[in-house]
Amino acid sequence: MLNIEIVSSTQILSWNHINTNDREHSVSVNRILHVGGSGPGNYSRIQYAIDASNDGDTVFVWNVSSPYFENIMIDKQIFLIGENKNSTIIDGSGLGDVIIINTEGVTITGFTIKNSEKGWLNAGIILFSDKNYVYDNIIVNAENGIYSYDLDDTIIENNHISNCDNCGISIPFSSNNTIRYNTLLHCNNYGIFIYDSLYDTVTDNDISNSDVGIHLWYSFYNTISHNSVSNSNIGLRFCLYSKNNTVMNNVIKDSRDCGIDLNFSLWNHLNNNVIENANVGVTLYYSNGNVIENNNIITDGMIGFNITYSPDNIISGNRIQNNSYGMKFFSSANNTMEHNYIIGNDEIGILFTDGSNENRIHDNHFILNHKNAFFMNSMLNHWNQNYWDDWNGKGFYIINGKFYLSATIFSISWVNIDFSPRNEPY
Repeated sequence: MLNIEIVSSTQILSWNHINTNDREHSVSVNRILHVGGSGPGNYSRIQYAIDASNDGDTVFVWNVSSPYFENIMIDKQIFLIGENKNSTIIDGSGLGDVIIINTEGVTITGFTIKNSEKGWLNAGIILFSDKNYVYDNIIVNAENGIYSYDLDDTIIENNHISNCDNCGISIPFSSNNTIRYNTLLHCNNYGIFIYDSLYDTVTDNDISNSDVGIHLWYSFYNTISHNSVSNSNIGLRFCLYSKNNTVMNNVIKDSRDCGIDLNFSLWNHLNNNVIENANVGVTLYYSNGNVIENNNIITDGMIGFNITYSPDNIISGNRIQNNSYGMKFFSSANNTMEHNYIIGNDEIGILFTDGSNENRIHDNHFILNHKNAFFMNSMLNHWNQNYWDDWNGKGFYIINGKFYLSATIFSISWVNIDFSPRNEPY
C-alpha cells in the first residue's frame, strides 16, 4: 500500500511558510507522497513519486535515503519538499539539468541540488514555465544555479547558490519576477543576469566573487535595490540600451574595475547607493539621460565618476571622496552637476577634457582636493554658486584650463569663472 496521506491545503501552506499574497496561483492540495525512508509504500526515487502525483499533491523527500542521484522532470502542479535542505541532496551526476520544471504552479524547497552538466544552458534548476516558487534551497556546482527562459510571475527567494561556472541566476526574456534574499557566491561570470527583460525586482541579495555581480542587458523598468555586491570586477553593469531601470540602496564594495557601469544605457535612476573601494566608482559610456543622485562614492581608487561620450545626465547630491580624480569627463556635453560633495581627491576634483562642453556645475562643494577643477579643450561650461575651499572670499573664483592647438604639446592657458562662489558650505 502506498504511503499517501490526505491533508488540507492549510497544513501544506503552513509547512512551506508560503505567503499567499506573493503568489498569483493556488492549487488544491490533496495528498503527500513520500520518498525515501522505511515507511510502507514510500517511493525509492523522486521521479517515481512525481509521476504518480496529481496536480495539488505534495512530494515529500526524506533525507535518510539521501543523496538521490536523479535528473528530475516536473510537469505537474506539485509541492516538492525536502526534509532538510542541508542533508536532502539531489545529485545530477554531471548529466544535463538536475531539475526541469515544465508547468506552472510548482514549489520547490528544502534541497541541496548539485552537479549539473557543465554546458552553457545547463542548470541546477531550469524553469520553462511561469508562476513558480523556488525558495530555501542550496544549489552548488552547476553551470547555472537557476536558469529560465521566458519566465513570468515567479519568486526565487532565500536560496544559497555557489560555485557556478556561468551564472547564479539567469532569467532572459522575463517579466514581473522577484529575486530576493538569495546568497550567490563564486558564480564565475554573473551573480544575476537579466537579459531582454522588464519589470523584474532584484532585492536584498548578497552577491560576492563574480566577474559581474548583477548584469542587465537590453532590459527595461527593472528595480535593483538593497543588494550587497562585493569582490567583483564590476558590481552592477547595464548594457545595450538598458533603460528606465531603478537602482537604489545597494552597497557595492571591493570592485576591482568599476562599482556601477552604464554602457549604452539610457534614462536610468541611480539613488542612495554606496560604492566603496573600487578602481572607478561609476562609469558612463555612451549613456545619456541618466539621473545619479545621493550616492556615496568613496573608492580609494582612480576615478569617482568616469563619463565618456555621455551627454544630458544629471549628477546630483553625491559624495565623491578619496579618488585620484573625483569626476572625469571626456567628450561629454550638457550634463548637470549640482549639490555634490567632491572631497579629498588626490589629483583633481573635476576634470573636463576633449569637447566636454556646455556642462552646468552649480551649488557643489570642492573641499581638500589637490586641485579643485581643471579643463582641457572644453568650452562654454557654466560654473555658478559652488563652494571652493581655496577661495579667498573676494570677487569671483577662477578655474584654470588649457587649449591645445595641435597634437604637439603647444597650448595656451584659458580660464573659466564662477562669478558667484559661496562663502561657506550648505
